[in-house]
Amino acid sequence: RQEVHDAARRARGAARGLATLSTDTKNQALRTAADHILMNTRAVLEANEADLDAARAAGTPTAMLDRLA
Repeated sequence: RQEVHDAARRARGAARGLATLSTDTKNQALRTAADHILMNTRAVLEANEADLDAARAAGTPTAMLDRLA
């Protein structure tokens, strides 16, 4: 629970910093992030499958698993 609060606090701080950037800078950052996601698609999908396996083993409800898939 504390981790979620900490992550939210960091996200708010990052959002304030991003708000001051130019549109071009934000667009370039988004393009770079998209490129990295595309270059690492296999790893992302494998990690997601591992997370789903762990969630199943922990007894996570099917409705929640459907949202994670």
